[in-house]
Amino acid sequence: MPPKKRRQKVQTATAAAKAHSQDTTRLINQALADGNDIAQLRKLAAVRGLVNTELRAKLWPRLLAGQEGFPTLPAAAAAATAAAGGASPVPHAAAHSHHISSGGLNRRLSISSPVAGGSNSSSSGGGSAAGQSEALEQYLEWAAGTHKDSNTVKVDVERSLHSFASFLSSEEREARREELARLLNAVVVKHEGAVHYYQGLHDVAAVLLLVAGELPAFDLLCRLATGHLRDATRPSLDPVIELLGLMQLIVREADSELASFLEQQGLPPFYALSWYITWFSHDLSQFGEVCRLFDLFLATHPLMPLYVGAVAMHSQRSQLLAAEEMPMLHSKLVNLAITKRATADQLAVQAIELFKRAPPQQLIASHSLLLQQCVAPRVRLQGGVWQYPEPRTSGPGLWSQQRLQLLVQQMLRLPLPGTPAQRKKLVLASVTGVLGSIYVVAMCMLMARNGNASPLTMLYKL
Repeated sequence: MPPKKRRQKVQTATAAAKAHSQDTTRLINQALADGNDIAQLRKLAAVRGLVNTELRAKLWPRLLAGQEGFPTLPAAAAAATAAAGGASPVPHAAAHSHHISSGGLNRRLSISSPVAGGSNSSSSGGGSAAGQSEALEQYLEWAAGTHKDSNTVKVDVERSLHSFASFLSSEEREARREELARLLNAVVVKHEGAVHYYQGLHDVAAVLLLVAGELPAFDLLCRLATGHLRDATRPSLDPVIELLGLMQLIVREADSELASFLEQQGLPPFYALSWYITWFSHDLSQFGEVCRLFDLFLATHPLMPLYVGAVAMHSQRSQLLAAEEMPMLHSKLVNLAITKRATADQLAVQAIELFKRAPPQQLIASHSLLLQQCVAPRVRLQGGVWQYPEPRTSGPGLWSQQRLQLLVQQMLRLPLPGTPAQRKKLVLASVTGVLGSIYVVAMCMLMARNGNASPLTMLYKL
């Protein structure tokens, strides 16, 4: 393309992004003026995105908590909101940019920042200076505590904030890591054994930290750990492994040919583990893309990451269908650049349409699935607030050891193409891949139960 046309194309795209940003901001202000219309705010966040960091810091708590999220504004902002008549307008953004300036990152501990008093409460201690100071002291006490995964948190934090946080200087990165360690430890210690750390939670927490600041991120992460990510913060990953059994059904709704190919290859759904427990923050290198998907996930059902994964797979179906063996297919999926063929905006819109066409409860009912341990498929909105049920049982789930063994046996009976020598090679490679996945998952679960550091990151890039 000639340089002149390239410049014109860039200018056109920039102008369109600016217009989109301004229109989205106008719609958000309108929703705030209309009695803080949380349903409309969630719709805007999911379909259009929240444009920039400032809007996200303001609205992410509201998306997750519903009407309960509105009192979590800092005391000064809350007073200004009340004086203005209830809804504080948000500024128009100059461009559709997600980049955080270094000045915006220097959010230190502040007594005016909200601290969650509980998974369903907003600000602890009210808006008074004394109450905020008390909340800050409580947060620091939790952050200084220890738990069985303290060493794992330390190791994960030390290697964090690289991929999508390349804009940080070395000094900023170290400062954010100190905040991240406090944040993660405080969430686990606060819940006194009810919430367990898992490798990957630090990726989610890092995004919340960079956008909202340390104490607001604590409020958000407390809600996520006891809400949207509850299946992952239990004593083991059994509930997550169980709900991953829905992945094949979701892929079939998005692309039946690709789903049949996955079945023929005998591929377990472990490739989607990182997508679900990190909200793609472990897999994307552009911070704007990560934030755009967080807009979607905070505003919608907890299983939406699986739907995004399915539409991303569909967008790269040719690459996946070209895989000759199951291990190769597994490798392509765990290393899938999900925004290679579709933007984060496009994936969000397509995932919403797929969810509307095939919601989790419909898939569960139509296939007579009995999900015993996970709760995410049964989460629902009631009165604008997410309702999280308790698990039905702690017994073996959809991906129990017996089911995994049956999977291998069924795979061995599949008709395979090629000569006898080629079929033997394919069977051996497939069995090796399946058994390798089973071994890693089993080791992760065993080590987690024993209180040791779980090598969950091995599952990210097998």
